[in-house]
Amino acid sequence: MSLSNLKIFAGNSTKELATQVTSLLGEPLGQSKVNSFADGETQVEIKESVRGKHVFIIQSTCTPVNQNYVELFIMLDALKRASSASVTAVIPYTLPRFRVSLTALLITYSRHLPWPAPSKKRLAKGPIS
Repeated sequence: MSLSNLKIFAGNSTKELATQVTSLLGEPLGQSKVNSFADGETQVEIKESVRGKHVFIIQSTCTPVNQNYVELFIMLDALKRASSASVTAVIPYTLPRFRVSLTALLITYSRHLPWPAPSKKRLAKGPIS
């Protein structure tokens, strides 16, 4: 994957971190707009083409947790619907007690489901494995 085929977007909780990451990579931060309506609903608008690109969303799950998760999921959906090649969520995690960044969790939201077809089931109501 080349840098020309890569786009990085940020959620509202990690704009500063995403700006630092994109400056290290020498790539501009993806243009998006995230709004909350008066009734609390979230609107995400992707302001550039991501067709065929590998997209990364940097979004933390700090407080407000529910709002940040909803924002992340709506961004994932919007980017996938915009025909991106792949969408990966980068979720920085910090232990509150130590204030030290431990890891980043990568979640890949792909077009193909990872589990096998139903014909692989051994029992009628058994798990697919």
